[in-house]
Amino acid sequence: MFEIVLGVVIGPDVLDLVRMTSTIQLLSDIGLATLIFLAGFELDLARVKGRPLRFAMQGWIVSVALGLVVAGLLVTTGVVQAEMYVAFALTTTALGTLLPIARDEGMLETPFGVHILAIGSVGEFLPIIAIALLLSRTDPSEAALALMGFAVASVGAVLIALRARPGKIRRELGPPLRSSGQLYIRLALVLIALMTFMASELGLDFLLGAFVAGIVYRLYVLAGAPESELEVMESKLEAVSFGYVVPIFFVVTGIRFDLHALAQPTAMLKVSLFVVALLVVRGCRCCSIGTTCPDAPPAGRSRCSARPACPRSSPL
Repeated sequence: MFEIVLGVVIGPDVLDLVRMTSTIQLLSDIGLATLIFLAGFELDLARVKGRPLRFAMQGWIVSVALGLVVAGLLVTTGVVQAEMYVAFALTTTALGTLLPIARDEGMLETPFGVHILAIGSVGEFLPIIAIALLLSRTDPSEAALALMGFAVASVGAVLIALRARPGKIRRELGPPLRSSGQLYIRLALVLIALMTFMASELGLDFLLGAFVAGIVYRLYVLAGAPESELEVMESKLEAVSFGYVVPIFFVVTGIRFDLHALAQPTAMLKVSLFVVALLVVRGCRCCSIGTTCPDAPPAGRSRCSARPACPRSSPL
């Protein structure tokens, strides 16, 4: 991506024009949270449930098994030292990277895109939950209680959203849809802040809160909304997100990239090794996605298109 390359160029390893500060890091976190919020907003639960979600869950379980085997081999050969961290890292899919690509290609509205979104969601958040429970420095029982508390709060928010009267809410918020009030956008930002704060206070990754906020926002405000209204809201959210805060996240990703580390003699060999490991661990289960997506490209092409989409690893 252009923004990541730009970040590398202006970062400390090339031109050294920008240094990381707490303010820049905060803007980057807001950008990432907004991007994950949009992923939750795009996730239509009625379309994802059933075969797409089942396929995604099965794929991740297979990835965990393969990841443990590959990580064990890497530890045995002395390539890495932290077996469990590497195993879970190999099972991740970076939803923040995958979503803009799928959106730009017009895939999200297709059954194939629904499968990819389900795979990305599972691959983003199940490793985070697994690490919170198994590899956190806090007591596992405390981590489990925190996760249960957040799950209860999230389910409660979803139930409230399902019981709400979206028509009444839209009538109250609809008139200022195109005015300077922008209550729809303000409500989205407040919901992001509230859910991410709750997740952070419980010691969990704030991305969990941002994702749940997107799901609740869609259910509570826009459930049953006309197509024209959905298009207006999506355009406004995209303008705020992709026009401002999300690019900051990608630029900061480039700034933080350690370019000098690639100068080590074995660095590129290890990078190639991990790319292959990601394709094997996270991509092998996606080879059969063509048999589950009625609108996917022909079998060979669907494997080629799904396989690189699933292993887009997050910076776990």
